[in-house]
Amino acid sequence: MTACELLQPSAAGIVALPASDSERRAYLKHAENCPGCRRALTEAEEMLGLLDAAKTPAPGLLALRRASQQIVSELTWLARQPAVRAFAVVAGWVLLVFLARERAADGWGPSMMLAAAAALIAAFLGALPAAASAIALAAAFVVFSSSTSGLAPATGATCFLVEQVGAILPLAAVFWLSRKTGGGASQALVPAVVAGTLAGEAALYLTCPARNSAGHLWTFHFSGVVVATLLAWAWSAAHRGPGSPRRSSGPAGGSG
Repeated sequence: MTACELLQPSAAGIVALPASDSERRAYLKHAENCPGCRRALTEAEEMLGLLDAAKTPAPGLLALRRASQQIVSELTWLARQPAVRAFAVVAGWVLLVFLARERAADGWGPSMMLAAAAALIAAFLGALPAAASAIALAAAFVVFSSSTSGLAPATGATCFLVEQVGAILPLAAVFWLSRKTGGGASQALVPAVVAGTLAGEAALYLTCPARNSAGHLWTFHFSGVVVATLLAWAWSAAHRGPGSPRRSSGPAGGSG
């Protein structure tokens, strides 16, 4: 193998060396009398020139500031998610209670306690714990409330609907937060729905004329929570991305 055959493949490395480098100077001197090495040197210089031209310029200070502000904003809203979801659940309970035509004079304590439990579910539980907790609390509240028999079907559809309406504000909060943080809504959807319907059940304890009838409570109040939970679970599963982790036991939100 000749000296030129050894030198020519290293032309790009030679070009990249500082002008004062002794190896670079020796190559340039050799290339003055060697057409092949001179051609390799010229091609290497052209290639490095193209690479330099293709380099992406460093972002300016303004662009960096905007990017950092966006990241800080998203992190801030991630930290606020539990409080926002809990507030939406409580706000839904307040609206359902105070927009009702009639309200019971007693029962405020149990109703507020159930609404508070629903807010905690929306704020801190993942899909599976939230669903299990809501259904268990709904059943326990029916047992606690039942003192008479009777179905009272005349108001059953209204009660069932009231519980579904209770999920509207928590759902709106979840989708609004997903836009603020750039995350998906499917992870937090189940906790929001079950918490909202549970808050609806809490509101019905003050507004339902058949709030102590066991048959009515199991048929319309408890079933409202169960049906909403199943529908939310199905929607969440259908809209979860194929590559999304199926984590359902952690807190709902960006990490689910």
